[in-house]
Parts: sequence; structure tokens; C-alpha cells
Amino acid sequence: KQIRERFRKEGVLFQSTSDTELILHLISHSLYEDQLDQIMDALRQIQGAYCLVIM
Repeated sequence: KQIRERFRKEGVLFQSTSDTELILHLISHSLYEDQLDQIMDALRQIQGAYCLVIM
């Protein structure tokens, strides 16, 4: 919830309440240039159990 609130304060519009959408926003806002580094950066910021398929 804290990450979602931070994005809302920055003006990010969410289309759903899905955690997957939140992860996509984390990836797209990452400061890293390499895509794998962006994904790893996003995953470091979330807590809990999750399963992702990234193609």
C-alpha cells in the first residue's frame, strides 16, 4: 500500500488494484537502464509471496 500511495502522490494513474500493475509501474520507474536490472530493482521493493511469468 505504501508504494501504491507513493505513486498516486506522484500522479500515477492505476487502472486496477492488481499487484501486477504495481510491479509494472515499479519496473517502468526504475532508474536502471538494463531490463533485467529494472525487474530485479522492482522485486527488491515488494514484500510477500508472489509468482510472475515474464516473457
